[in-house]
Amino acid sequence: MENETALSLMKRALATYDRNGEGATAAACYLQAAIDAATGAKPLQPGEEIDPDLLDWFEATVRAPAEKRRHLTH
Repeated sequence: MENETALSLMKRALATYDRNGEGATAAACYLQAAIDAATGAKPLQPGEEIDPDLLDWFEATVRAPAEKRRHLTH
C-alpha cells in the first residue's frame, strides 16, 4: 500500500465531509477515488450490488441533508 499517513489523512478528510453532510460533493468524490486508487479497490462489476443498508445510510445522511441545503439557498 502507498503512504499510510496520506491514506489516513484522506480517510479523515472524507469522514469530515460525510459528517458535515457534504459527502456527495466533487471534492469528497475525488477523495474517495484517491482512496480507492491507493488501496487498489476496483469499481463494481456487472451483477455486483451495493449493500442496501449502505444505500439507506447514504440516503439518510448524505443525500437528504444536501437536498435541504439546496432548498434553503433557492
